[in-house]
Amino acid sequence: MKTFEFDYAAFQNHLASIADVSDRELALLEDTAKFYNSNNRAVTREGGDAVTRCVYYATATSPGCAIGRCMDRNFVYDGMADISTVINLNYPLPSWLLAMDRFFLNSLQGLHDNDHYWNDAGLSISGNYYYNYIKGEIEKRRNIRNNQDSTKQT
Repeated sequence: MKTFEFDYAAFQNHLASIADVSDRELALLEDTAKFYNSNNRAVTREGGDAVTRCVYYATATSPGCAIGRCMDRNFVYDGMADISTVINLNYPLPSWLLAMDRFFLNSLQGLHDNDHYWNDAGLSISGNYYYNYIKGEIEKRRNIRNNQDSTKQT
């Protein structure tokens, strides 16, 4: 089977080059929202059409799921667990990805995996709502870090 053409190295190098974690999270969130639609999300159906499961590896229509695009291609395989388990089991994830907030990574994967968040054009109305919620949480964490940093300096 021919797989989706995607420059994983360029994508990962771009994200790795963003020094500020919040900026990196925002870049990954924005790229996910712009890149995917209901037809290229790299999900499979389990139990009929009721439940979707993320696919980390490349398919004919997708380079993999939101987190899968960030992972080393040598360690991506069918049947991988959810992102929380992947992190907890110490999969060889890049340090720039591990530096991101776990809530963000779970939320990003949740955005990717939920059928209701996508349509043929990209994010649905509820998907945009969840996207903005995640974006707001990133900004809240940034503000908390900035306040903590300014308190340490005084």
